[in-house]
Amino acid sequence: MSGADPVGLERGMSLRKWTWVTLVVTVDALLLNAGIVISFLLRYGGKLPSFNFDPYLRMAAWITLIQLFLIYAFGGYDRQRMADYWNIVGTFLQAVTFGLLVVIALTFVLRSFSFPRLVFVITWFMQTALLIAWRSMELKLAPPRLGDVPVLIVGTGETARHLIREIEKQRRLGYRVVGVVKRDGEEAEGAFEGVEVIGRVEEIPDIVASREVGYVIITIPVRERQLIEDLIKVRKARIRVDVVPELYEIMVGRIDELGIGDVPLVSLVKHPPPGYRRTIKVLTDIALSLLLLAAFLPLWLLIALAVKLTSHGPVFYRQVRVGRGGREYTMLKFRTMCAGAEEESGPILSERDDERVTAVGRFLRRYRLDEAPQ
Repeated sequence: MSGADPVGLERGMSLRKWTWVTLVVTVDALLLNAGIVISFLLRYGGKLPSFNFDPYLRMAAWITLIQLFLIYAFGGYDRQRMADYWNIVGTFLQAVTFGLLVVIALTFVLRSFSFPRLVFVITWFMQTALLIAWRSMELKLAPPRLGDVPVLIVGTGETARHLIREIEKQRRLGYRVVGVVKRDGEEAEGAFEGVEVIGRVEEIPDIVASREVGYVIITIPVRERQLIEDLIKVRKARIRVDVVPELYEIMVGRIDELGIGDVPLVSLVKHPPPGYRRTIKVLTDIALSLLLLAAFLPLWLLIALAVKLTSHGPVFYRQVRVGRGGREYTMLKFRTMCAGAEEESGPILSERDDERVTAVGRFLRRYRLDEAPQ
């Protein structure tokens, strides 16, 4: 890089990247709050009633931080993920939905803080629409390169050729192809698709070290990948390694939702999801369960009363089952049979006209309401 200052260039790109990220987060925060304010205005005919709006203002900072964290947790600040329109849609549908569920939970806990139900509904539509529109526009507005990740392409076939073109088109991802590695039998010499051919497969560890490669993408057939994986592991290079999957891998669902342009990619080493994402999944399940429990509580009470009044015995049927890792757990269902029916006849499959099923139980089974406690 004659005449260039690589350190200064890297610092400049880093500064530009973080400046843009700060701008994106700031606009996200403004739009989240704008969605709520617009919802109040639509609900109350252009007015902001202090009775409902003042409590929101007191909690606005916390609500904004929670929603921004959820956008981050669902991949909203992942540069590669946000390069695709449908990923943008999916990410913000999830983040806004769960964020509002958290706000609903806060209204139950904090009595002094409440939103009208219609405001929640309008807010969901407004925040989702505003954020998706903004991020779709941001795809066009973002600087052409927000980073400078050196990429090594393994293989010189048509897949590698197409991948190089896609990386060139997707400049906002910040990838820079520093070279191509060929395998035995491939004839590429000198340059390939405008990129220098810098060695063979067996030289990958040295190339990774000398060129400070941060990302390796493998495009050669699956039977040769183990050799490359072993070579990289020998050097314990702390770099990202992805593979362009072959047809059978796509058919069995081994690829994830990310790629570069229209080129799908899978990681050579599967990592478990981060701890915070597992936590969010658990919290999502709990929040949805509590929401459904509260929403349909009158129905559950009515069913329980009907079961109790029409036949002797407990309201719930309990059964011990075995889950993942051999762990036992107790499953609950609304009781649909006469009490003690299974003890008398043994564990046999229930038939359509099973005399052991009560009248209420028949109705519950028909509409699968007996499974609600699960």
